[in-house]
Amino acid sequence: MNVSRTFEKWRFWIRAHNRHGVHSPFVYRFLDERLYHREYKKFQPQKRLLIAFVDYMTPRRAMASNPQSRMARWLRDERPGIRWKGPPTDLYICDTAGEELLAFLERPELWGKDTAVFVGDLRKNHERMAYWDLATSHPAVRVILETYPAGLLLFRSQQARQHFRIRI
Repeated sequence: MNVSRTFEKWRFWIRAHNRHGVHSPFVYRFLDERLYHREYKKFQPQKRLLIAFVDYMTPRRAMASNPQSRMARWLRDERPGIRWKGPPTDLYICDTAGEELLAFLERPELWGKDTAVFVGDLRKNHERMAYWDLATSHPAVRVILETYPAGLLLFRSQQARQHFRIRI
């Protein structure tokens, strides 16, 4: 790991919070009951965020940006009860932030008010972070849960717009 990467990770860690720095009952409950629960600690951080959220929200329909998505394949094995059929979807999985993420956000017929978008490998390079920043600024995105390796975008219309940086 080079010096700039270490500095970037340290800077994220300083700005991020655990569940006690979160002022949203929805997010606090998710962190407390799932993400920080010991049964999820066996998973690497990206998978931990995804599986904890799936277990918390229990989506019925999911889609992936790519049929060969490694995170979608992994989730199919872990939670076989999820249907992988077309829109509208409760969960959209994007292994990396890119054009397909922005295309999904621009098609409201694909998502609903309770849809969540999982985005992996946020900090592999600056281009991915630029796509992530564009996605987080979309007007329909209300809640942003950002960890160092991955993030979640939520369209919870009943909630005020908030951006949470979370430590894993």
